[in-house]
Amino acid sequence: MKLISPKKDEKTYGFSVTKNGATFELYFADLWTFDDWFDALKAVCVKTSFHEEYKALKILGEGSFARVYLCESRTDSKHFAVKAFHKSAQEALCKKDPKAPILHEINMLRKLDHENIVKLYEVFESERTVYLVTEYVESKTLGDIIKRSDFKETYSRIQIVSIIHSIIDTLAYLVSQGIMHRDLKPDNILIAKGGNVKIIDFGLAVYIDSTEHIFNRCGTPGYIAPEVFYFDPSMPSTAYDATCDTFSAGCILFFM
Repeated sequence: MKLISPKKDEKTYGFSVTKNGATFELYFADLWTFDDWFDALKAVCVKTSFHEEYKALKILGEGSFARVYLCESRTDSKHFAVKAFHKSAQEALCKKDPKAPILHEINMLRKLDHENIVKLYEVFESERTVYLVTEYVESKTLGDIIKRSDFKETYSRIQIVSIIHSIIDTLAYLVSQGIMHRDLKPDNILIAKGGNVKIIDFGLAVYIDSTEHIFNRCGTPGYIAPEVFYFDPSMPSTAYDATCDTFSAGCILFFM
């Protein structure tokens, strides 16, 4: 999806949408109708003009396959967290279909709507990068918080129970949507200034009833459930369900 400049001598607003090689253009006489259509479509389409709409301010984090930036909207100066996937790195990760893991995470996040799950607003794609624009939460990861030497003095048992309660409540919501996270760990949990919990990184999430996974054995040592580690796709008897996330939550509680 791409914005179109107004036609000469006409006060129109428009954008083009391309699918399966075919492109069509939509024009609107008033900005309000344009905004309604544009907001509705950007939730399900991939846009191409990331750098025209956002300005990167700083790097928030970096992994093997993606970087997370703090970005500012050029329209209203609001801040967002943007996860930028490098296509070349994805090719090494999944040679058969390099974009499959990215599209998988996008589809998962688009389906979810919960106060303790980071919200996806829109997606952009350039020649070399795919950008996921999500809500920005001024926070620290639970992993960083636990590592602090004063953790036990700073966080009471009541606060720890509150964090776990939020995590379990979110897992219950995921089950209601037929989803398991599969990589629940302190580094994938944000704790905002007010104590609110946000679960991030749904790159390994799958549908509970799915028979095929992009990644079979996955997770992080110390938090991965045994049934995930011993899963064998050729043996249906080794299939597991969302209780693997409950195991991970228990490990997080233990470490806290």
